[in-house]
Amino acid sequence: VCLLLMFVTFCRAGGTWKHLVPQYSLTAIAASEDGYWFATPSGALRYDTLAQRWHRYNKDTGHMNQNHNVNAMKIMLGRVWFATNYGMYSCSTDGSGWKQHILPGDYFSNWVRGFDAHGSKVYIAAFTGLHTYTPSEGEFTAYDIALPDNYQTGYTTCIAADDSLVWIGTDDGVFRYDTALPLSDPESREYFGKGSGFDTASDLVMCRTITVTEQGVWFGLDEYTPSDAPNYCRGGLFHKQGELWKKYDRSNGLPAGGIHFVHAYGDKMYAGLFHYVNGVDFRGAGLLTVDTADASARVLSADDWFPDTDDIRAFYCNAGDTLVGTETGLFTNAAQFRDMKPYQAPAWFSVRNIGGARVEFNIDTVALATAYTVYYSTDERSFRDSLVLSAPRDTAEIFSAGQRYYFRAAGMNGSGVGKRCNDVLGCTVTDSANPVLIVQAFEKTMPENDFSHVVRHGKALSSYGKGYDAASAGAIGKGSLSLRQYDMVDWVSGMDNKSLNDVSMTAISDYLESGGKLFISGSHLLENLAGTAAYPSFNETYLKARAKKLNTDTYTVIPLQDGIFNGVETIAYGEGEEAAYSVSRPDGFSPVGSAGSSLFYHEKDSSSYGSAALHYTGPFGSSDTVGALVYLGFPYETVYPDSLRNAMMGCILDHFGYDVALTSVAGTDLLEECDLAPNYPNPFNAVTTVRFSVARSGRVDIAVFSLAGEKVAELTRKHYEPGEYTVNFDAGQYPSGIYICRLRTGATLRTRKMLLVK
Repeated sequence: VCLLLMFVTFCRAGGTWKHLVPQYSLTAIAASEDGYWFATPSGALRYDTLAQRWHRYNKDTGHMNQNHNVNAMKIMLGRVWFATNYGMYSCSTDGSGWKQHILPGDYFSNWVRGFDAHGSKVYIAAFTGLHTYTPSEGEFTAYDIALPDNYQTGYTTCIAADDSLVWIGTDDGVFRYDTALPLSDPESREYFGKGSGFDTASDLVMCRTITVTEQGVWFGLDEYTPSDAPNYCRGGLFHKQGELWKKYDRSNGLPAGGIHFVHAYGDKMYAGLFHYVNGVDFRGAGLLTVDTADASARVLSADDWFPDTDDIRAFYCNAGDTLVGTETGLFTNAAQFRDMKPYQAPAWFSVRNIGGARVEFNIDTVALATAYTVYYSTDERSFRDSLVLSAPRDTAEIFSAGQRYYFRAAGMNGSGVGKRCNDVLGCTVTDSANPVLIVQAFEKTMPENDFSHVVRHGKALSSYGKGYDAASAGAIGKGSLSLRQYDMVDWVSGMDNKSLNDVSMTAISDYLESGGKLFISGSHLLENLAGTAAYPSFNETYLKARAKKLNTDTYTVIPLQDGIFNGVETIAYGEGEEAAYSVSRPDGFSPVGSAGSSLFYHEKDSSSYGSAALHYTGPFGSSDTVGALVYLGFPYETVYPDSLRNAMMGCILDHFGYDVALTSVAGTDLLEECDLAPNYPNPFNAVTTVRFSVARSGRVDIAVFSLAGEKVAELTRKHYEPGEYTVNFDAGQYPSGIYICRLRTGATLRTRKMLLVK
């Protein structure tokens, strides 16, 4: 009885067949001492049977850096070899010691379709011909084996070797090379084609795979039959034993002539059948089994055995295990196999307090995940506790009301928990819905990005008693999450020029037109949005900004006396050990319409560099509904110290109409250290008096600047004891206009506008 049929009977009786890694198309299988290797169109997989663990190798993991579409795979010369669409790779059987082998020549020379080893050489079938490679020397040699008047024989497809011969498949026939002679000698090669061994009605004999066994050589052909050339290549399985040939194709009963592979075990041969549809797409046609003792054949389809697909791409069996590689993963009866745990992290997730101490989670679906793990913490660091969700969108009720929690999410299945989502999100668990949503849109992977910015923004909001939910930018519009659910949205862009895209801009536009309140901060924003004709409209209509300087290259900003941050000291951000990360390319912009400047870049000409922040209240787009906006041209989370960042959040909340106590959060009265009183008279003609007070002894600098940022006068620069003082500004030589008086002592900076009228 055929070994395979015994497995079928076992399966029908309720055996232990498994369907694993269903998202992969498995195109080749090879057994090593410690497990199995699998080729796929997206790299290679290895299953360690001792550790019962899967490993992935492709471009994403850094093992195949140019192309990971594996066309062929073999274990030879003590290593695993992979043929790809650009060169070859090899590694040790335990997955270590990866090497890339690039053939001389162009792309087509490196389109490797098959190989095998004979002695110490690797024989390589490439799209442009035959090559040999000596690993010890790292040398390639190319050979032109095309026959006159048959250029298709120069397109090699597959290689198989035995003790004294190398069989070379081409797009029209097969060469048998006698290794006792030089490969460059045409006498060393015997050709088998249509009419010389291959009894076929095909116009071409396109050889797809060759297998050498003790019972002879087996050739699997392609079945490429375009509608305008129905006899182009009709495929079939051909067997050569000595001088005898036998064929299995459509002419003697096969449902298809295409052969993916030929696998030998004992006195049985197994071949994967396929046929082309419209000469382009192939469809599986089951597994052909041939008993070499009597040449009898049978085709097993999805109706005959456990794999519920006819798309069989690879096959391996031994005395105990059967492995069937298909377009939809691996089918096996091997008891030691476990499924692969999820290898991808969720791209995004969201957390939403829905009241009653319950939190709703919405997590991006992950391949192979049958459930989802959410790790949570109250200190944003430990994440020792976790809960399991049965679906990517689910709720949990194990939280304490009035507590702030932080979360990370991952997919899981019976084989373990996969990688966690990069984003660390948080929310305030209360008895009612939270009014604020923090959106983590800083998605660029870089050393400076720890993906924990919701923590910093959330702490500032919590210091004013404002509860918040959080979401990755990719979660917007997914499931039940909408910006319109929130009175205020805090959009964290970091320094990512892709933190706004078509989806997020549409969501923001809709939100602002509906009367929403948006706080958005980050650098690189205008650099991305100003680059196309469509995006400047979004800038000016919804961000109320016109790009002025795409890199201001400065890391302190000055609050304007008439701006929303009036009373806050000089703001430092994005540079130094205290900053969350080092910032590059802060945005400078001009406010549009009735939007007002809130911050200027320190010691930069505002006419050239623009504003560092703006604020606006009014309608957006074509709507008559009043919304509100605060936009910072640098990342808010990099402001330091925490007390200053909190003070800024208080000013933002105050602008949005929330009732907040601005001075209580910074830890001290913002005006306690020094004060710059309004000058008198103001407006003035020629001379005005500047009044200021000092709470602590130290040096005080007072200077006057034009609106263009040019210093026009220095009023004082000396040490002062605590007390109240005055200095005069004589502007007789200056033209009429608005001037900025700036007082600086230590890290504190104050400004006032002065109007000179002549």
